[in-house]
Amino acid sequence: MPQAGFGVADITPPLGVELAGYFNKRFATRVLDPLYARALVVEDADVRLAVMVFDLIGLDVAGAEAVRTRLSRVLGAPPSHVIFSCTHTHTGPSTARLFEAESARDYVRKTLLPGAEDACRQAIADLAPFKLRCGGTRERGLAFCRRYWMKNGRVMTNPPKGSPDIVRPESEIDHTVQVFSFERDSAPAALIVDANNHCDTIGTSEISADWPGWMARALARQLHRDVPVLLLNGPAGNINHFDHSKPERQASYAEAERIGRGYAGFALEALEGAEPVSTGPVKVLTVSFDVPYRRVAADAIERARALAASKPPDTGKDITAEDLAKGHPYVDWVYAQELVRFHESCGSRVSEQVEICAFRIGDCAFVGLPGEPFSDLGIAIKSAGPMERTCVFSLCGGMAGYIPLAEHFERGGYEQLTTTLNRFAPEAGQLFIENALRLLAALT
Repeated sequence: MPQAGFGVADITPPLGVELAGYFNKRFATRVLDPLYARALVVEDADVRLAVMVFDLIGLDVAGAEAVRTRLSRVLGAPPSHVIFSCTHTHTGPSTARLFEAESARDYVRKTLLPGAEDACRQAIADLAPFKLRCGGTRERGLAFCRRYWMKNGRVMTNPPKGSPDIVRPESEIDHTVQVFSFERDSAPAALIVDANNHCDTIGTSEISADWPGWMARALARQLHRDVPVLLLNGPAGNINHFDHSKPERQASYAEAERIGRGYAGFALEALEGAEPVSTGPVKVLTVSFDVPYRRVAADAIERARALAASKPPDTGKDITAEDLAKGHPYVDWVYAQELVRFHESCGSRVSEQVEICAFRIGDCAFVGLPGEPFSDLGIAIKSAGPMERTCVFSLCGGMAGYIPLAEHFERGGYEQLTTTLNRFAPEAGQLFIENALRLLAALT
């Protein structure tokens, strides 16, 4: 009979650590709420699987390898049986080198790895038989496509609110909220929540798990028990919480609370209609495949070198998403730096091996994609996949930037701008879909 166990450990960084996710350097001045590593370990016959969720923006390749190597020893299973995702909070430590932020390697070594190991060991010690229920619903009013067709026939990411040039959202997004309830004694012992939204609602120099933290706390209060909540954040590279029909500013800790409580409500709605499903078999599969890098013209590299060598433009303020959309001179300078770094880091290489993982627990399938895929990828995988109850989640393994489809590159928006993370060619999105579907077929 399959068994499951759960664990939670604090991975909050010390004050002063550099924070992630923006153009301007930010250093932590206060803790609004803690960051956690959450662990689910499932065991069935000769298979042992660890699913970890970290309240982090993501991990670079080195950090991802360190996590999987350390936890595989704890788990007593191959590194491929250690699967992790990140919630993508922008008010956590900078764990990947991007823009002007450095990778906080000391944090990974001193805080994340011990915390992840602690949570995993708790989960192993907690292994016991369980029952599984699954339910789903659609969120309303929390997630929006952040790419809009404009009157000039191009697409803009995060256009100014209320702009008269906005025509319509570029595409439909996945509003699904799924809940997988691992139950003992007829009550939830832990929840996996599958939702799709960006995790950047606060924008300060204060540490916070953002809306996923609020969601977890609200669910625990509503269920009257200290239930670990693992958010598997779905493909949300073209999604955020900005409602362009409303003029008010949507960047604050109160906004994180509103969204987190909102998702908790939808999770409870899904839980109310949840149905029992089988708990076995448990299977884990991975596939590695070659993904080409973006091809950048030599003259574009030379222009970037010249701009990167110049004095950075004075910003006079923190750079916002709207400044990015409008093409602020400082943004152009930063992206020139990134393009040069991309060119130098690739050397003579033209492609990279990418891994996608998938696992099955009974009648439920889960597939993890690296980076920040667009919602279109998740919709395509779910609609063509062989299992009705399928969760597609992102930020699995090392960070890989935005993963759009080829047509998105032609339309505009900043996701196609090349950085050390945004390095894959336009055909990458279709490769992700095809390989994910191969894995899901092999699980059945």
